[in-house]
Amino acid sequence: MDPMDPDTAPAAELHAWHEFCVATDRFDLPGEPDPPRADTLGPLIGDEDRRSTWFTRSAGDIVGGVTLVLAAFENAHSAEVGIRVRPDARRAGIGRVLFGHARSVALAEGRTEFETWVLAGGPGVAFAQAMGMRPALEEVRRILQMSGVDASVHGLAAGAAARTDGFDLVRWVDRCPDEWLEAYSAARNGMNDAPTGELDWRPESLTGPRMRVREGTSVRRGWRRYVVAVRDRSTGTIAGLTEMFVSPDSVRAHQGSTTVLERYRGRGFGLWVKAAMIRWLSEVEPHVTEHETGNAAENQHMIAINERLGYRAVGSWQVLRQPLP
Repeated sequence: MDPMDPDTAPAAELHAWHEFCVATDRFDLPGEPDPPRADTLGPLIGDEDRRSTWFTRSAGDIVGGVTLVLAAFENAHSAEVGIRVRPDARRAGIGRVLFGHARSVALAEGRTEFETWVLAGGPGVAFAQAMGMRPALEEVRRILQMSGVDASVHGLAAGAAARTDGFDLVRWVDRCPDEWLEAYSAARNGMNDAPTGELDWRPESLTGPRMRVREGTSVRRGWRRYVVAVRDRSTGTIAGLTEMFVSPDSVRAHQGSTTVLERYRGRGFGLWVKAAMIRWLSEVEPHVTEHETGNAAENQHMIAINERLGYRAVGSWQVLRQPLP
C-alpha cells in the first residue's frame, strides 16, 4: 500500500489515479459523464480538514484506493472514508484491507465517528454493513437538464415568486469581496440546521478566514465557485445564498450549499437565488448541460424548490456510520 500525495506525486501516477477513478465510475454509474480531473484529483487536496490517500497495485496497475478525511474544528471527532476497488479486482479482500487501514489511522487520531458515502443499491452498502457500519442518512441525487429549463425560471430569477422589497442579489466567482466576507460566512452557518439524520455532525461557526481557506482550496482543486446571495440593503446582511462548482472539463456542475438564515425564511429567497444561479451559469458556462444536487430525503422544503426548477431524481447516496471506541 502506497501513499498518494497530490503535491509530490509524479504526473504519471496522478494520471493513473484519474484513469482508475474513471474506470470505477463507469462501472458503478453507467451512462453518467466521465469525471474530470478536478473531480478525481481535487478531492485528494485537503483544506481545513486533513486528507490522506493510499492505493494498492497489482501487476503495476492501481486496483484499489482509499481516501481518509479527518475533519477539523467543531467536527474534529469525525473521520470519513471513501474506498474504490477496480471492478475486476473486487471480492478479493482488497476493500477490507483498505477499510482496516483507514479505520486504524482514524483510531490513532482519536476519532470517534467513522462515516462513508456509498451508492444506494450498489455493492458498497453491503460492504459497509459487513464492516460494521449502519445507515444514518439517505441523500437523493437530482439532475437538472439545462435543455429542459422552463422559461418561467427567468421570471423566478428576477424575483417573481419572492418578496424582494429591501433586498437585492449580489454574486461573485471564487473569492467573495472583502466587504461581504463576514456576512457571507455568517450566512453559510445557516446550513447548521440542515437534516443530518443519525450522523454525529456538529454545527459549524464559520468565519471569514476559514472561508478564505475553503475558497483557495476550490481553486487548487480546479473548480470555479459561483455564488449568488440575497443581501439586505438596510443592514448589509447576507440573508441567503447558493453555491455551484464548475469544472472547465465537465458538462456537469455540482451544487454546493444553499441556505437562508432562519429569520429571513418564508420570503421565497431559496427559489430566487437558485433560479438566478441557473440563469447566470447558462450565460457564462455554456458548456455546462447538467446541474447535480443532493438533498436529505427528509428535506422536503428544498426538494420542492428543486423540483419546481426542473430537477429530477436519478438515485440516492446512502451515508453509513460507525462509532469508534
